[in-house]
Amino acid sequence: MAQVLRIKLREVVREDRGGTYGVSVQAAPSHFPGERYRLTVSFGSAPERVPELTAVVFEQLDSLKTFGTTLKYLTKVKETQRRERETSLKENSFWLSILETYDYHGEDFLDILKYDELVDGFLLVVSSTGLGHTYAIAGNKYISGDTVVDIKLYEEIRVATVAGSTVMSFVKNRWRDVIVCASTPAGSLVGVSPHVIAVNYYGWLQTKGPCGVIVDTGESILIGCEVGMPTSSAVDGACGVAHIAEGIWGKCLGVEAAAGTALIDLALE
Repeated sequence: MAQVLRIKLREVVREDRGGTYGVSVQAAPSHFPGERYRLTVSFGSAPERVPELTAVVFEQLDSLKTFGTTLKYLTKVKETQRRERETSLKENSFWLSILETYDYHGEDFLDILKYDELVDGFLLVVSSTGLGHTYAIAGNKYISGDTVVDIKLYEEIRVATVAGSTVMSFVKNRWRDVIVCASTPAGSLVGVSPHVIAVNYYGWLQTKGPCGVIVDTGESILIGCEVGMPTSSAVDGACGVAHIAEGIWGKCLGVEAAAGTALIDLALE
């Protein structure tokens, strides 16, 4: 909330009204001795404009409390948090601070590694009130076992959930924790690499259009045939005749013998 308000006030107070060079918004939640939350807004301006700009600040606060925010601002905050965390993870001061905080509040240190594990994934209501509703996940603070999770959604819950009866499941972003396909698949296919990617390096994955894919040993595919995970999976990353349970990767455009490379019209997105 504080980061969204910071962006809004910068746009309105500084850019639209031209009333200040900058607006500071600081959030200070506290756990002990009692749970409290303090939000501090400060800015410098000409004395005669203080009442006007102060009123603007309260207008933005009331708007945020009443109507919430939009996908535009949530996306800005998410990207900022992601970049800042990527940088912070490389700093000793970050680890010292966060370990001290988790120890002080009695939280599980492993939850640090689960921060934003579900970002850009989905929450699905699988039973009871709101059945079938799906929500995109903007981010999560922690995940504890199978029952406790702190998440942020891009939109409000459309149908109120019922404690004790509504069951939800979470699906990670398909592009998170991508691994090289092994003979025994560990997840769904996300793409095919057009070239060799060395260990610990980034690379491109093709998800649509004509692409060369190895045909698994013992498989026989025909032009127009739907291609997917092979039955035997004898060759890592190879394809075969699609089986509905394993999903469809695309259709064969060019026939090739087993252990060769076939031309597949990928349709993974």
